[in-house]
Amino acid sequence: MQDMYRNFLFRIGSLKAMNWGPISEADLTFGDVTLLVGPQNCGKTYLALLTSLLQELFESSVLHVSLPNSIVECLKNSGFKGYVSRDLLADFIKDNIDDIIDSMKSYVSKRISYPLLNNLTLRYYSIPVDELVRYGEEDALIGITFKDGNVTILRLNIRIDRRKIVEVTLDISPKMILSWLEAFNPEITIHERGWSLSFAERYSFTPRGSLYIPAERVALFPMLTEVTNLIMSILRELQEYGIGRVYRIREPIFRYLQILNHVLRRRQLRCEILDYGELVISGEKLTYHDFVKGAEIPISCAGSGIMQIAGIILPVKFSNPSLIIVEEPEINLHADAQLKVSEYLAELSKRAQLLITTHSHYLLAKLANLYAKGEITNFMPYFIDVISGKTKKLEVLKETGEVELPSSIKEALDALAKESIEISEKIYGRET
Repeated sequence: MQDMYRNFLFRIGSLKAMNWGPISEADLTFGDVTLLVGPQNCGKTYLALLTSLLQELFESSVLHVSLPNSIVECLKNSGFKGYVSRDLLADFIKDNIDDIIDSMKSYVSKRISYPLLNNLTLRYYSIPVDELVRYGEEDALIGITFKDGNVTILRLNIRIDRRKIVEVTLDISPKMILSWLEAFNPEITIHERGWSLSFAERYSFTPRGSLYIPAERVALFPMLTEVTNLIMSILRELQEYGIGRVYRIREPIFRYLQILNHVLRRRQLRCEILDYGELVISGEKLTYHDFVKGAEIPISCAGSGIMQIAGIILPVKFSNPSLIIVEEPEINLHADAQLKVSEYLAELSKRAQLLITTHSHYLLAKLANLYAKGEITNFMPYFIDVISGKTKKLEVLKETGEVELPSSIKEALDALAKESIEISEKIYGRET
């Protein structure tokens, strides 16, 4: 399936949000690596969670459900029954593409409200949807575009008000449907009681989705390595019986734990953690082999930085997402390790789009340098101002990698410089 996706290279083009949580106005153009930097509680996680949700709605609700349903509806209206070959289907889609687009718009507009509202609640710690609208405002506007190359193939705009009323508008380019047709080469059979869809070489269309790596991995990964089966069984019970909302289990965290649980239950595994060492699973035993010390130590004795890096690398290694979202990759890391993680993230951007949230100037500067060196094709850093709630594109010089300092970091550096000057004057006198 991964090979088929190479012919269907849709990517997020842009994200907009108004009156969304602490965000008053966000206007982001996505690159291969999109970086959100800003102080605590400025809205980075709000935008990261929103991006993952809208990307998954595109893959599941639009590509996996709305598109095939709309094609079948148009086939039925034209009198088709039984098996529709790939060649016949391709000709039909090309001849009736405007009708299919109209059907998709109607289908999505009618059916996206419930999954949207439900998924918003699951993602945002069970916060009621009306409370996600910025304080003092009556409604929020969110929107996302997807591109195939340089062509915008879909534009989804959603208005949500405090009464939980959702209004959806959708613009679809014929290129999206034709690219889907070329990549997956489908065929359809219309039965008496329904229909079935199959793809070339007996593949089934499985959305790639997004991988959300939460900041909570710093605690979750060590916990999961100790009592993985017990923790997952408890969380599964809570999820199945709806108790999860009481305990505020955020859906991306639950999915993240599921992936880690699957990996850590392997009988044999060796996974390098950058050039620091490697995780080794042998039978029931999980250890960390330190390259520098040449020592094999229990995973519980590994450093917190090693554990959190492993919490990024392991789920990425065993999944194939089209979008990878990493919250604060610098957590618990020394400056030199932050630079190495930046290099790892740049390499990841060659197989998936990356959205990164950070507080680190080291991360920002290193990614900008990697962009200048050509290791990142398209780098888009943004600062979120905590007071205004607006996003600002940070300027990066492609030739040198010089990047504009976010105002919050600049203020912190200025404060340190001022303090140093005051200490110097106190010791050596003002003239010095």
